[in-house]
Amino acid sequence: MKLYIKEFSNYILIQKNYSVRTVAAYTYDLETFFNYIDTTNSLLSVSEVSEDNICDFLAYLSSPSDGKTPNSVTTRARKLSSIRSYFSFLKKRKIISFDPAENIDLPQLPTKEPSYLNEQEYKKLIDTIEKNASPFFKLRDLAIISLFVGTGIRVSELVGLHINDVDLLNKEIKVKRKRNKEQTIPFSENVKDRLSEYLKTRPKTQEPYLFVSKIRRGLKQNSVYSIVKKYLLKAGIEKSKQGPHVLRHTCFTLLLRKDVHPVVIQHLAGHSSFDTTRRYLHLNNKQVRDAVDKLDL
Repeated sequence: MKLYIKEFSNYILIQKNYSVRTVAAYTYDLETFFNYIDTTNSLLSVSEVSEDNICDFLAYLSSPSDGKTPNSVTTRARKLSSIRSYFSFLKKRKIISFDPAENIDLPQLPTKEPSYLNEQEYKKLIDTIEKNASPFFKLRDLAIISLFVGTGIRVSELVGLHINDVDLLNKEIKVKRKRNKEQTIPFSENVKDRLSEYLKTRPKTQEPYLFVSKIRRGLKQNSVYSIVKKYLLKAGIEKSKQGPHVLRHTCFTLLLRKDVHPVVIQHLAGHSSFDTTRRYLHLNNKQVRDAVDKLDL
């Protein structure tokens, strides 16, 4: 049943240029699905999988009969997306003649307004770092927070930055985005100052990474999550989410409030679809009133 998962994983890694992390997530989802199929059915080959088998699996994820925690709608949607991609691949390769997943719609995902900091909260966060961080970490952590809010990059992109990716003269960084796409992102004078101060004190190490730990190794994503969460809590800033995504959302929300065009924000965010950028378009009554007033001809 799992005969072609490795072939599929190589396909999305090499030909589709998916990240290693994304490939691992797809592989995990498919193995979870086929483990369920193995324990609930007596199918002999992948060509015998039916639409009902997939729907049964989604129903199980929603309400497990074995006491396990139900999957959220977001997780179910991701697993179905993995399954759909896999069977589409098999059909294109003529390994199967019928795609059992092609008529199964993805569940409707709830639309949530992203958590973000207002300008006062951001200033409070910076003040908290300046007052509480130890000398070794202060300049590094100020640079990290400023880079998140000043460019909106993802945590995976931040930890992947090399020193050579930073151009202080032209005030820009080179980041590897999803599917290994490279993009140059500009930053402000304030971010430049923070990066410059950090680089003066960055420990000497053979590591090429921009941000390093006390043992002179490149930072991991979970370490950055811990850093951001620690300072948010210390600053008394309570949000529904406490990680770097709050700072990424802050960047795009503040840009929208400064009347930056959403298409520019889509480019800066590295969103392939404008539907993702649309989450930041949270309007208030004043904005709606101001827009209508402009039509008073």
